[in-house]
Amino acid sequence: MKQAARAYRDVIRAMVRGDRRSRIAQRAEETRKQIAMLTYKRMNIVRQQNETKDAMLNASLFKDLQLLNRQVETLKRDRAENDKSLLFVRDTALIRDSLLQERGDNERLVQHLHDIGSFLTNQREYDELIERYNGSSKLSQEETVRRTAGKVGLHVPF
Repeated sequence: MKQAARAYRDVIRAMVRGDRRSRIAQRAEETRKQIAMLTYKRMNIVRQQNETKDAMLNASLFKDLQLLNRQVETLKRDRAENDKSLLFVRDTALIRDSLLQERGDNERLVQHLHDIGSFLTNQREYDELIERYNGSSKLSQEETVRRTAGKVGLHVPF
């Protein structure tokens, strides 16, 4: 059972390491969307302040504006890389339950889990190498053309 627990732990670690980068990117995109929504709300509040003459309403709108500004600043300071919740896999019950139920064919299951962990680790390393040595895969078409032209000494006109 120790080998099964070690294999289970290795698979979970490989899942966390492989999934972390995409979860950070997803968190950054969600933060960007929230900042855009709060900025839109701020613009509406400023518009309402310019249109109204009521002092009480202006004071209330000013407080709302300050609250939105604080929320935007908090979101801008928040770094997804420092979030410890990204170091955990949410639902591991399926893997854990399969380990506990399959006691008869334990060696085969342990080897299978080792293979899964190795595959996930190798896939993550492969993705990192592709990104490192072929960095143009995530660039726009214009940037790719500009870099390709630069490699042969040409310049793309603007």
